[in-house]
Amino acid sequence: MKKITLLLALVSALFADFSASNIQLLYSDGFNGNSFVYDAKDGKKTTLTLEHFREFGYGDVFWFADITNGNSFDGQKTKIYSEISPRVSLSKISGQKISFGAIKDVYLSGQYNVGKAYQAWLVGGGVELAIPYMQVFGVNIYDKRQNVSGKHQTQTTINYKTNNFYGFHATGFHDITDEDYSTHNQLLYDLGGYVGVKGLFVGFEHLHYRHNNGQHTDAMQAMLKFSW
Repeated sequence: MKKITLLLALVSALFADFSASNIQLLYSDGFNGNSFVYDAKDGKKTTLTLEHFREFGYGDVFWFADITNGNSFDGQKTKIYSEISPRVSLSKISGQKISFGAIKDVYLSGQYNVGKAYQAWLVGGGVELAIPYMQVFGVNIYDKRQNVSGKHQTQTTINYKTNNFYGFHATGFHDITDEDYSTHNQLLYDLGGYVGVKGLFVGFEHLHYRHNNGQHTDAMQAMLKFSW
């Protein structure tokens, strides 16, 4: 899998049409649920997130890494979790524009998730939709397999980003399986014009997670984001 990740990075670097990156700093003292994955014993957690999106000749790839620091239930103070999500556009590989109704394009999609002692492999397909007031609105449906259980699941992932309204925009995602539900939603305000730093945003992120076994998290995080 490391070789595949390196190959994707090389391909995207050589054939990039568009790229965007950002770094985020988030903090909350509200991680007071009972989720082994997200919560902290004292409720306090700081997260540094790196994100990168890049288009290449036949599709695009999105990557992020979360570096979290907190008094977690497993005793591990600092954690690193990452996902890479490549997609291949059927329009680009066929040479024919595949779009109809609200559907702008159709994709073959994959994803690899990795953290300490955790891995997940996802394969499926998705669409990009033209939705009023949205810059981005995508839906992907995957067959998901995790090393913690080995069984197959169906995961639906919805990601979005709104247009700007008076300096504000919202962005986020929803991951839905038959076992759990996770969503991260951000509301950000563009500070760039006030401080002379283009791409600087301030706002908050709402993180919600629940599992069929009763684990849950609900936390509001203050955040600072710099995009380039």
